[in-house]
Amino acid sequence: MLGPAMIPAVRAVPARRWWALGALLAGGLAVAVLLVQLGWALDEPPRTDFLPFATGARLLQADPRCLYCDGAQAAQQAAILGYVPAAGFPKPFVNPPLVAWALQPLSGLPLRDGLVALLGVLLAALGIAVLAGDRLLPATWPGSRRLVLLLSALASLPAATAVGLAQWAPLMTLAGLGALLALRRGRPVLAGVLLSVLLVKPQAIWLVLPALAVAGSWRVLLGAGAGALGWLASGVLLVGPAQMLQLPRLIFERHVGEAFRTAGLPGLVTDATGNGGAAFVAACVLGGAAVIAALRWRSLLRGRPELAVGLGIAASLACAPHVFPDDLMLLAVSAVAWAPLAPWGALASMLSLSAAYVLDGWLPSPLDHLTPLAVLSVVVGLGAAAARQRVAEACSDGATAKTVAVRPPAVARTT
Repeated sequence: MLGPAMIPAVRAVPARRWWALGALLAGGLAVAVLLVQLGWALDEPPRTDFLPFATGARLLQADPRCLYCDGAQAAQQAAILGYVPAAGFPKPFVNPPLVAWALQPLSGLPLRDGLVALLGVLLAALGIAVLAGDRLLPATWPGSRRLVLLLSALASLPAATAVGLAQWAPLMTLAGLGALLALRRGRPVLAGVLLSVLLVKPQAIWLVLPALAVAGSWRVLLGAGAGALGWLASGVLLVGPAQMLQLPRLIFERHVGEAFRTAGLPGLVTDATGNGGAAFVAACVLGGAAVIAALRWRSLLRGRPELAVGLGIAASLACAPHVFPDDLMLLAVSAVAWAPLAPWGALASMLSLSAAYVLDGWLPSPLDHLTPLAVLSVVVGLGAAAARQRVAEACSDGATAKTVAVRPPAVARTT
């Protein structure tokens, strides 16, 4: 017969097997999705974002004082392709000059060969991100449970498009998870420097900074400020101040024209009004509301920089006027911050991203807005889970204090 002490172990076996089966299924789906994306990228190199990356890298070598000139970019891009495309030309390079400098070793290769090399870097970053996320999740969880959550976030259907497009999301996600690890190890300045990597796409981090300020994480902000200064100084040294002033103009023109494609809430405004500029007004309103909410519930963030990073990234993506589905891989950072508080909620939110992405592909145009709502659910769910934990901690501290207060004084023993 089995004694009472054996019953929990017997009951735990099926659960472990279910998690192992889930990890096997999630791994198989992740590999299949990534293979599809890789196949698409290798079949259509000019349609990936490596084309503008190579354009910027070559132009930085040829004419750095005109890196962001429309005509120069168009001519360089035509030289790379060997022809002038009929539509969607040129695909502008809108990243900081330091990105163009870092890509120069790949820019001399044929377009497809350079793309293969970049895809290898991105896949390596994705693998390291899985290892970093595994270290951040509770060690008491079975390994299969941690793997299911990480794969559901890093290889969700919208996130996997980052690999197919040769976008920066895997490297940015790795930097975000590295920042959480640095915070966990008591190195806030390093965490800030790693977060500054995300400034390659400022719309992914713009609400992280006020969240960290409300949390009182000034050393993290110091590191982020140092990193931002590095982006700016390197840009001025590489292309000069005049070209650095041209970059915001180029970004704004592109973002207004593509606002209807954003996976953030401002895209709903663009669809309703037909005006891309309205998305920027909506972003300002939503961003202001997010900052006011952070100030209103500052006790929730105070002294919790990991939570500030997770909430800040999710809020940034939800409120930004220019966020594409591939950027949603960054929500893996929010999921890792959420999972110890509410594991099922974090897992459900990551699965909902894939479900919303698929449904948006089937729904008619007026109704295909489920992805922004799925992103918003991450903000709401993570905030609610953190609030519940804070209330539970306050109640626990209050009960302990009350017990100490009513404890009768010790009575001296007599012999």
